[in-house]
Amino acid sequence: MNSIPTPIRPCLLVSMLLVCVTTLVSLPVAAGPIEDAEPRAVQILLDSARSEDPLLRSHAIEAAKAMPDRALPMVTLALDDENPGVRYAALATAGRLQLEALGPQAATMARDITQPDYVKAAALFAAARCGEEVDLGRLAAMLWDDNIGTRSNAAMLFGWMEDPQVIPVLLDASEAPMDRARPIERELVRLQITESLLNLGHDDSLKALRGAAYSSHDEVRILATLMLGKALDRGMEGNLIGFLAKNPIELRLAAAESLARMGSLEGLPVIFEAAQHPVATVRSQAAFALAQADSDPEAVGQLVGLMDDPNDRVRISAAAAILESLHR
Repeated sequence: MNSIPTPIRPCLLVSMLLVCVTTLVSLPVAAGPIEDAEPRAVQILLDSARSEDPLLRSHAIEAAKAMPDRALPMVTLALDDENPGVRYAALATAGRLQLEALGPQAATMARDITQPDYVKAAALFAAARCGEEVDLGRLAAMLWDDNIGTRSNAAMLFGWMEDPQVIPVLLDASEAPMDRARPIERELVRLQITESLLNLGHDDSLKALRGAAYSSHDEVRILATLMLGKALDRGMEGNLIGFLAKNPIELRLAAAESLARMGSLEGLPVIFEAAQHPVATVRSQAAFALAQADSDPEAVGQLVGLMDDPNDRVRISAAAAILESLHR
């Protein structure tokens, strides 16, 4: 079964939430405006793109979408990476930034039978977004694949298409049976389809998203809570405030980040707590929450401080969050 690489951000999915360590990390709080941190943030991503760790390379390439003026050479090199996860990240980034110079190579990779299915899916997406003639029916067929990861990945890529004409395809896919999948897998796939529909302007999907925020599965609740913020669903603001007191910490942090996206710093204490958390994946998510709260000087200081975190992935997340904040 092919595994699809997890982006820097949540999709926080599933096993990463269960990672635990035993040492509490004390993070420095840096002073100065966030603009001063930009050169270092860029350098962290450039260095990470050359890391020996393919996961760090993938994260750096995905984060390159926050610095489009530098993305083309990084993505071009990554398309030939030996690791399929890095190639996937490069194709997804090429498509999202519409790096038209890479369209022909993406089209070629979409036809390459030696590529894993998830890489071919990203290649179809990138080629189409970069102006190449490709058969998107192949990508649509993946929405009905027996592999749940393949379905979810295809749904995510369609959500990045910025083409409302794919809404009927996604609506059909949301009703497709998944008899062999576990209940949580079915919920996660349908949640990804819901997010993609909302990205394409299908506001009727808000009801499903709100329901997912009360799932019995933590992973689903956390992802749905983050998506409420991305959707700027202010009708759920009171519910999000209630989530600030709920466990696990990832849920409280998701609620705090979503509130910050809506202009409320009600969850700032939760974000500060998460930035000092012993689990690296929580600190990584805290970096993006701090960036949403960048009107607060202490939040900016803690975000910049995370670039000195002992964990490589946290440093990449902090750098990416800083660049996203500056280019938002």
